[in-house]
Amino acid sequence: PRDFATKTDINSGEIEHYQATNLGDVLDLVPGVQKSANPGITKTSQIAIRAGEGDNISAFGTKIIIDGEPISNNSNLQFEYLTGSKFGVNPAGGSVDLREIPADNLESISVISGMPSVRYGDFSNGIIELKTKMGVAPHRVKIKNNPENTEANFGGGFSINSNYLSYNANIARSERDLRLVGDEYTRFTTQLVYGVNHSDDWTAKYKVKGQFINDEEEPQGDLLRTKDYNRGYTLGFNTWGTIKPFNEISSFDYNAYISMQKINSMRSKLITEYLITPDHDTLGSYIGKVENKGIEWLAGGRLEWKNIFYTGDYIHNFLSGAEVQYEANTGEGLVLDTVYN
Repeated sequence: PRDFATKTDINSGEIEHYQATNLGDVLDLVPGVQKSANPGITKTSQIAIRAGEGDNISAFGTKIIIDGEPISNNSNLQFEYLTGSKFGVNPAGGSVDLREIPADNLESISVISGMPSVRYGDFSNGIIELKTKMGVAPHRVKIKNNPENTEANFGGGFSINSNYLSYNANIARSERDLRLVGDEYTRFTTQLVYGVNHSDDWTAKYKVKGQFINDEEEPQGDLLRTKDYNRGYTLGFNTWGTIKPFNEISSFDYNAYISMQKINSMRSKLITEYLITPDHDTLGSYIGKVENKGIEWLAGGRLEWKNIFYTGDYIHNFLSGAEVQYEANTGEGLVLDTVYN
């Protein structure tokens, strides 16, 4: 076999048949992956290969790669997060929230549960490698609806001379509790991919992406006066390609990426304790809140050299390369009200 890793491959036809809303739904098809949530985006979802989904340590070691770009949660410094049976597990300190990855735009999924190639790093509990749809394709609108989730996906691609331009836009909305108004989750995701043949020896792809998340929790008529939200967006660019300067069986593969994710979340609750304010007023109860304001950066790239050569009856596959990755959070971080905390 060319690939010695233990892995499970899922193609776009299987994803289509499963009617998945996000990546977490599709992973129900993978043996050894434990999932307990119903399909949809009503609550947070993360993945831990060979472990339970609520195990943040194992989930943190599961690496997710989309079109050669690693999706990292390393610089998520939030510790206050909506957590519980209604909202799911807390992704801080664990894997990314799988609700952020729409399923309708996935061409293939490879889940590597065994020891993968030496080319992968920064993982301890498996790898999930994703490829999105790109290339010339019919323009298509797909709408799904059930009592809890509504989703619309619009995508396709067309040729430009010998090149192509493909696009995809996805919007999904969930109602956590059908009896309440004001506890909705909305996700809007879009990407644009340009594939170009620079020469006979060089093919490349360029992708820009964006996502907006609006997670609201302010149910009308709530006696506890709950008001929580998570409003953020992501912008990113990556490029990857292959250069074959010498022959058809040796090549340079490369990718480079940069993304920025803005985190703007707030959590509050009714505090039923006496409080003396700086103005010497005495309160029997108040609304305390904590805010998280983050700006997460992820940048990096990879360069590989692949070659195949023969010595007598033996075929040798030679791989060498280097990878660099930079992550930081330049936001304000945790913001507390020192009076009404």
